[in-house]
Amino acid sequence: FAKHLEMSNKFKGLLLNESSIVALQQQIRIHFTKSLFIDENLRTSISKALNGAKQLLGKGDTYLARISYYRLLYIFYQVEGKPLKSVAACDEAIKYMQSKPHMSPPSRFAEFAIYKLENYILVRDYDRGKEAILFCEEHINKGMNLWFSFKEYEYLLMMQTTRFEEADTIYKEVRAHERYNSLSVHLQERWQIFGLHIQYVMRSNSTETKITHQSPF
Repeated sequence: FAKHLEMSNKFKGLLLNESSIVALQQQIRIHFTKSLFIDENLRTSISKALNGAKQLLGKGDTYLARISYYRLLYIFYQVEGKPLKSVAACDEAIKYMQSKPHMSPPSRFAEFAIYKLENYILVRDYDRGKEAILFCEEHINKGMNLWFSFKEYEYLLMMQTTRFEEADTIYKEVRAHERYNSLSVHLQERWQIFGLHIQYVMRSNSTETKITHQSPF
């Protein structure tokens, strides 16, 4: 009985640590996604949350706690202006999940692949960004919530690499999706802006082509 009680208390402690780390991560992600700019208060909050998560992991490690820690690490390095270290944190998370395939659904692999894609766009490493796209395509189904986030970054990469026809295809695919109207207002507005941008680029390219063909020189 004593041994059973000890194991039960240990398990409760692990769950408490896990809940604390997940709560820290969720608080920071909410702050991070709502902030229009990075201020010192945000940096301080993320640093404190990350240190708190490290201490809690030292007391008891669980799968969800570890995943939440990697999310914090990804955010921390982005806020610090170190996107390649943020990529390394994502790689560490993917490697960890690969060691626990029975606990790691495709959507979780896709989440960290999208983070990698985001960082590669920031550093203009488009070749590795394309590799991240392929990884995302292997793990994301069109019906997943993450699909829209993935398409957003894929669209941005296509635009930055002047692959405008592919960017236009992505835009039309998203707008035609049956769940597009269920997106939040600000996400729909973002895609509307993307649409105006790609339409302008496509019209400009078409006009330049006509002028070139008409020119006698």
